[in-house]
Amino acid sequence: MKFWEKILLSLAAIFLDIYLAKYLMIGSFTPSFSLLFVTMVGISEGMFSGFLSGFCIGFLYDAFSLSYFGLSSLVFGLVGLGVGFARRFFTQYHPIIYAFFFVFPSVFLSEMLLFLLLYLFGKEPLLPSFFLNALGRSLYTSLWAVLVFVFVLNREILAESLERESGF
Repeated sequence: MKFWEKILLSLAAIFLDIYLAKYLMIGSFTPSFSLLFVTMVGISEGMFSGFLSGFCIGFLYDAFSLSYFGLSSLVFGLVGLGVGFARRFFTQYHPIIYAFFFVFPSVFLSEMLLFLLLYLFGKEPLLPSFFLNALGRSLYTSLWAVLVFVFVLNREILAESLERESGF
């Protein structure tokens, strides 16, 4: 993925998260397109790119939202680093399996880490329903990930077939 593509996709993910996710709500669950993007970069490009894109998209997310400045940068960067590290152990699986089994734990763990950090700062009460909300958001984002990865996978397959036909 080229640098300018990452910039445009990260801005689109933040825009979807902050402004349009409420229209995609099922019950009280909204998908996390920013974490979906960070996971996609971590899977496709590795630890350093995953961390860097996670940190940058977290920084932009903090700039456009009303959360504590720096928390999303830390959490998204750690998610990108972790996914980029873990991808080398799962290279034999299909990308749709990546989509579900990488996005689900990364969204769940990031939601739990954000909640725990906010709890430590005294801004969130300890509620048992938070676990269920994080679980629901993780599942919903994972379903969106399957759709996005199928679209990206089909685009890559089409590009590979066009390269073979043209002889380049």
